[in-house]
Amino acid sequence: MNLEKLQGFRIPDAVQTYTWRDSSLYALGLGYGADPLDEADLRYVLETDQQTVPSMSAILAYPGFWFADPSLGIDWVRLLNGQVAFTIHRPLPPEGTVKSTSRVVAVDDKGKDKGAAVFLEKDVTDIEGVPYATIRQAVFLRGDGGHGGFGVPPETPPAVTGDAPDHALELDVARNAALIYRLSGDLNPVHSHPAIARQAGFREPIVHGMCSLGMACRAALRLLCDNQPERLKSMSIRFASPVYPGERLRFEFFGKGPHFQWRVRVPERNVTVLDRGQLELTR
Repeated sequence: MNLEKLQGFRIPDAVQTYTWRDSSLYALGLGYGADPLDEADLRYVLETDQQTVPSMSAILAYPGFWFADPSLGIDWVRLLNGQVAFTIHRPLPPEGTVKSTSRVVAVDDKGKDKGAAVFLEKDVTDIEGVPYATIRQAVFLRGDGGHGGFGVPPETPPAVTGDAPDHALELDVARNAALIYRLSGDLNPVHSHPAIARQAGFREPIVHGMCSLGMACRAALRLLCDNQPERLKSMSIRFASPVYPGERLRFEFFGKGPHFQWRVRVPERNVTVLDRGQLELTR
């Protein structure tokens, strides 16, 4: 990794015009519509009186997979999402035009054999610059430790403790979930090509971390918000372990509101796949 190049790298601004079909496709990638008789879920996939999943703000106006720029020297095949947070400033409409401005804010070098974390921040606004959301993300470069760092990484949220969540919901990940979700913009082949997934150290293509986050947002809307997206103010999570298509996820939320801790487990494997989650509702 060329640390000097990364520190001065200008991530391209991006503009995206999306339609109700894009909002519907995003929701379908999260499993909405799996039960076509669930009227609450249908409001996220049908164009009539459509609602937008708040986590979609995190993937709109995607600046492209700039990590693969040869000048940066990043081992992008071994890249993984480390953590992500989004704060909603106002509800995202089902269709419109948005733009994003992204920047690298810090690199935390874990050591030559441990990799490095790159911390990013992205503002998503309408075309006039009025904000919809702020997204903060950490990307873990498993093959790029030992090159040094810069900036001040954010503090790591506390671990979620306890065995008895106040709210819980189990959802199935469809076998083709990653193939549907990738149509919303993230074409990293580790989620679609078996050979590349094996090269990266996985038994098969893994589910996008942002898809897992979106499914957690889906669970939170149902359990905590009475399916009113405008009630969700912010969510954050650390990606602890890969999720595979076809697994059943258990979403666990701790607290009475408006602040919650949360995590996601795969009971069949007895593993926590998303951890250190924080969530806040509007008052």
